[in-house]
Amino acid sequence: PRVTAFSKQLEKFHVIIDSELAVKMLRDAPSPGKNWSAFLKVDCGNNRAGVWWKDEAGVDLAVLLQNSPNIDFAGVYVHCGNSYHTSSSEEVIQVLDDTIERLMTFVNHVRQRGVTCSTVGIGSTPTCRKPTDRMKSLTELHPGNYAFLDVQQWSLGSCTEEDIACCVATRVIGHYPRRNQAEGGMCVL
Repeated sequence: PRVTAFSKQLEKFHVIIDSELAVKMLRDAPSPGKNWSAFLKVDCGNNRAGVWWKDEAGVDLAVLLQNSPNIDFAGVYVHCGNSYHTSSSEEVIQVLDDTIERLMTFVNHVRQRGVTCSTVGIGSTPTCRKPTDRMKSLTELHPGNYAFLDVQQWSLGSCTEEDIACCVATRVIGHYPRRNQAEGGMCVL
């Protein structure tokens, strides 16, 4: 109900889904006067969320999305979170290229099943900072904190220290060395 109420305030409200249950929930809660805009999240090796890129069930879910009466299938999205576990620019580029190859394999299977997949998006700051020719097959980039960068990006070699656009000053109310985190109130640093 909260998401439905929020969607009424926007011209278009996008959701990212990766399960039949999510499709059912969208179908059962139509947004009055408009369709839901749904992206299918694909897992191409990050192992965090999404339908597995090689799994036919993911293609079936794309078909279900396209054929659902109050859902507009917007396309696919993948996050290259595994790029954060690399130790060199070459490894970041390898993650990017492998992810795009896998995503495009998935997209081609979806299209062979008659599904229109107009948006093909990928994201993560490290990979978006290391463009390759394979990116030409994408329609969107979701670069994360690309505009600001941070110490994490610097430690990954995605930027220089001078590229970091801002810093945060906060009173530390908790420090967790095991997790390499400091709690500053509203967010963890």
